[in-house]
Amino acid sequence: MYDPSVTGLKEFIQLDWGVSDQAWTVLAYTSVFLCSVLCTFIVVATTKHHREFTGDRPAGIQKIHQSVTPRIGGLGIYLALFFAVPLIGSGHKLLHGLLLAALPAFIAGFVEDLTGRINPQVRLAATICSGLLACLLTGYHLTMSSVLILSTVLSVYWLSVIFTALSVAGVANAFNIVDGYNGLTGFSTLLLMTGLGTIAHHANDFQVASLCVVIGCGTAGFLVFNWPRGKIFLGDGGAYLLGFTAGFIAVMLVERNESVSPFSALLVCIYPITEVIFSVLRRRSRQMSPSRPDKFHLHSLLGRRLIMRRFAHLSGVTRNSVTGVFMAMLSLPSTLVAPFIYHSAMGCLSAITLFVVFYTCVYRYLVKFRSQYSPSYQSTFNQDSVKILRSK
Repeated sequence: MYDPSVTGLKEFIQLDWGVSDQAWTVLAYTSVFLCSVLCTFIVVATTKHHREFTGDRPAGIQKIHQSVTPRIGGLGIYLALFFAVPLIGSGHKLLHGLLLAALPAFIAGFVEDLTGRINPQVRLAATICSGLLACLLTGYHLTMSSVLILSTVLSVYWLSVIFTALSVAGVANAFNIVDGYNGLTGFSTLLLMTGLGTIAHHANDFQVASLCVVIGCGTAGFLVFNWPRGKIFLGDGGAYLLGFTAGFIAVMLVERNESVSPFSALLVCIYPITEVIFSVLRRRSRQMSPSRPDKFHLHSLLGRRLIMRRFAHLSGVTRNSVTGVFMAMLSLPSTLVAPFIYHSAMGCLSAITLFVVFYTCVYRYLVKFRSQYSPSYQSTFNQDSVKILRSK
């Protein structure tokens, strides 16, 4: 009889049925993907019964879709990941702790998806709480840095835990900020997990590598319905879930492997982190609250000022999805480079600097971009450009 306190489900079935490690690995990852597909399909297929509560309506400063769409895609991913806990062998304790710690952030985001009444400060507090729980449940928190002053701070346990929680919360909120187009956060997550997983594999940390594959499989199942047709959105709950897991997996990767520079994890996650830093600075310079939404994110500018013109012959949903893929590709360079320089702090810092310079140049180009719009839109367009330039 299967006793989870004695062995994992993987070991039990392998001993009883004689399944090889390779066959079980393929079966486990495929099962997570299919579970995510099934859960997401159920949500999409039953939309008419719950759209009053789960539907994201095409109204608001950051809304670019054209019909009521369920925004609880994170639910299918979370259920699929929980389904994966007994399937991944020795890494099940890490995944279980990670999912339990993610609950405050996920629930806060999920309730916001249903009600729209959870203010940003409460959601930020929930993501910080998840970061603290993850440190306590897994025992991992940042203790080393290539920066001398920061290393001194991290040598104090409670300061280290607080710093880790704030860092992970920052990544979680960064994912929520970039979640603006079909496939953007989903494909970005796949690229981030590929980068972190590859580094973990090079460092012979196969448990963390397995976690990355599992989260990638759960995300891929959601993308089946999110991209390119936009049948379901990730929602705040899903964005917080993926951002939190990515952030804390980066923490575990660095802490479990001395050969991995802390800056390599920062490099892999640099796109969403850069976006959130730019957003805060931009809103502060315009005397706005950092939590107040606006339409001047890089992905918003790309979609409205470039994709809309270049692909005007396509439907709105297709332009939405094209923008999402274009923006997700910003995570590709760091994913490709990080596995080769993960041991070098200077190499990672150089790559981070190059990315920030590139991001800034692209942003300024889109701010100054001129196109042939209707007179009424051109007026609004120019006013927006002036506002952004003044805020830079």
